[in-house]
This record gives sequence, C-alpha cells and structure tokens, in this order.
Amino acid sequence: MTPVVKKNLFFAFLSTLVMLGLIAAAPVCNDKDWDGIQDKDDNCADIYNPLQADENANGIGDPCDINTPMHEFHFASCYRTNWSGLTGPGFEDIAFSLYSPNQLLGTGRLDWPDMIHDTLEDGPLEQNGRDIWFMGQWIGAEIATATYFEGTMAAADDHNVITKIQGSYQMLECDNCEYNLTWSAKWQGTFTGDVMPPEYCKLPGDDDTALDDDTTDDDATDDDAVDDDATSDDDASADDDSAGDDDATADDDHAASGDDDNSGSGCGC
Repeated sequence: MTPVVKKNLFFAFLSTLVMLGLIAAAPVCNDKDWDGIQDKDDNCADIYNPLQADENANGIGDPCDINTPMHEFHFASCYRTNWSGLTGPGFEDIAFSLYSPNQLLGTGRLDWPDMIHDTLEDGPLEQNGRDIWFMGQWIGAEIATATYFEGTMAAADDHNVITKIQGSYQMLECDNCEYNLTWSAKWQGTFTGDVMPPEYCKLPGDDDTALDDDTTDDDATDDDAVDDDATSDDDASADDDSAGDDDATADDDHAASGDDDNSGSGCGC
C-alpha cells in the first residue's frame, strides 16, 4: 500500500471517529482537534498540531502532508512520560507505547494507572522520523478521557534512536457520557518522554532494532555483554564474529588480518 493510500485511509478513519463523536470534536469553537487554532486557519484541522509546522512551506501542516520530509531518526517502542501540572501516583511516569514505531502511520497507547484498573488511551499517531502527533482516548461507562499531544525529538543515541521527546498536550474529559459525548478541556501543558525497555510498557520481549534490554542480544545492534550479531565485535569477551578483532584478548578470529589488540601477531594464531 502506497503512502498516499495509507494517508487517505488514515484521514478517512479520523473523519469517521469525529462523526461518531469518538474523537473529541469541539464544533462550538470550530476547533475539532483542540489545538487552539480555528479550523479555518488550521493547516491540519484534523490532527492536534499547535505549532502549525509546515516544513516544505506548501500550506499543509506536517502531520497532514504526504510530502512532508522524513528525517533520519527512529522512535523506540516505549517511553516513560511526565506531564506538567499533573502530579501523584496516577499521573507520573506514564507509559507510552508505539506499535510499529518506525512506520509513518501507526497507533499508540497511554497507560494511566488507576487503583481499580488502568485507563488505556488508544489512538492514531503520525511521525516523520523526528516529530510525532498522537490522539488517544478512553471511553468508560460514565466518563471518557482523551489526550492529544505534539512532540519532537529532544535527544537521540549513536544509532539515531530517539531517546527523549518533548512537546505540548491537551487533555479532555467527558462526564456522564453514557449516551452523549460532550467534551471539555481538562488540562494542558508540556510533557517529556524518556526511552524505556519494552517491558516498561508491558510489551513483549525485545525483538526490534532499537533498544536491547535483555541478557541476550537479539537485534541488529549489539549493546549487551554477549556479542551474537553480525557486526564487529563490540563486547568485552573473546571475538566471536568474522570481522576484525577489537577486544582486549589475543587474536581469536583466525583471520589473516584485522587484529587490532595489543597481543597476538595478527596472523590468525
């Protein structure tokens, strides 16, 4: 499926949710994405984007533009988020999961802890390898909540994995919503997110290319104590790959060259 078709399906999905009242629309103030900008002036009226970024200056906001330039960074699958103005055990260190984090369009989840059960706000997200837009919601029996945010990369590691994000958010609430969803603004402010192991977000074990957090390296970047990938040896134990030896022991790869330690002759001895 081409990016254009995916983008069109994404907006069709959003429009359907708005029509059904499942995405928090605000027809009274003509700002259906609750980003503080009137629909007629909003360069992406269906997606929360208060910054109104338009990187290629074509008049279409980045999250709505299929031609928005992609950047070289990658989102991980799990972040620990904190939200300005919200404190207490139900509001601190909130897990945010990204499903298919390296795809342009995907889904996300915010897991707000509760004494009885977790409030899981699910919804669509967009990302361009640097910036991210998310619109999640949870519909309960008598109350509903929604969180919209726009974030951008604040830090990345040597593998271009985004380790920290920051941005702004709008939280909405609907009381007595059993039969009619009437949303109102609850909180707004800024947020931060720090990369965490998948287990923090209750995701399956590590089988991705982003952040290795287990005892056996099973991704494309070796970052634990056992080198078992196809790249150069980058652990502290004996060389166990076919590339140049770069550990502290004698040459043990039986190659005719490539020994770069302080012992051994480099002749495969």
